[in-house]
Amino acid sequence: KEKRRLALNYSEDNLLDVLVHLNLATLEGALTNSALLLFAKEPQRFFVSSEIKCMVFPTTVKAKPILSYQVYRGNVFELVDAAVGFVMQHIDARVGTHDQGAITVEYEIPMSAVHEVIVNAVVHRQFESNGSVEVMLFKDRLEVWNPGQLPYGLTIDSLTQMHSSVPPNPILAHPVYLAGYIERLGTGTTDVVNACVAAGLPLPEFKQDINVFKSIIWRKENPQNGPQSGPQNLADNEQDVNLERQNDPQNDPQNDPQNDPQNDPQKIVSVRCRSLLETIISRPIVSKEELARIHGISVPTLKRDLRSMRRSYDIKWVGPTKGGHWEVKPIK
Repeated sequence: KEKRRLALNYSEDNLLDVLVHLNLATLEGALTNSALLLFAKEPQRFFVSSEIKCMVFPTTVKAKPILSYQVYRGNVFELVDAAVGFVMQHIDARVGTHDQGAITVEYEIPMSAVHEVIVNAVVHRQFESNGSVEVMLFKDRLEVWNPGQLPYGLTIDSLTQMHSSVPPNPILAHPVYLAGYIERLGTGTTDVVNACVAAGLPLPEFKQDINVFKSIIWRKENPQNGPQSGPQNLADNEQDVNLERQNDPQNDPQNDPQNDPQNDPQKIVSVRCRSLLETIISRPIVSKEELARIHGISVPTLKRDLRSMRRSYDIKWVGPTKGGHWEVKPIK
């Protein structure tokens, strides 16, 4: 309701009034740091570490080789969309049957849980830190790390129960809430727990280490992932901190996915197409440019993927370029 009221009361002609109302600008037009993080075209010019690093590891340890490595830059909304898209295209998914015009895609980890832990990491991180948010997909789990500490008064145990909302960056969090990306009622972490339980996954974990908060979602046991090792392996994975630092992939050309013999190009395209299909179904008004950006590919690559997907689905854009929508129907 609050979002609708803002839309009714303000227009593009008085954008400064909107920013002032949200405490994102002064009456003189000076922008706050939160405004830059939310809406600047290149926020990393001002906040270098506000980028997000996404990695896929073939084992349960943060060590080379790295199957896929991407560094995403952009505003808060772009970072969240890109990181969620990265995870969803690298986990198992099953496309359901056509039912009353809708096609369901069931992922091994619910998208709502992935979205929640990533948006929390991006919005609640400590921006004064030189560290970046890291999203790491292992053989048995998804881990999301963000620089920072739990707000005063919150504990790890309280995160799995109903608790008050105490965002460390409230001016940044409020517009993200208005955009529908987060809840502000303290239900985010409990929603993650409920989504994982409903999907038959082990209980997620939240950990506070020195200056790093970690969210951990365990994957389903399947032949590709191997046995679910469970929480006891976390201590083993983190015994050698120096090894993790030495294995930072940022400047290692050997970790280019194109140079990694473990990558199967056909499999990568197939997984990406499943993720593209899910995004189109869940966000039918998304443009081709936005769709390509979310999944970290170029528009020409997106068009090739769409041609491949049209062998099984009737996918078309209906209406004008601006204001239209996607329609998806399975080919019988």
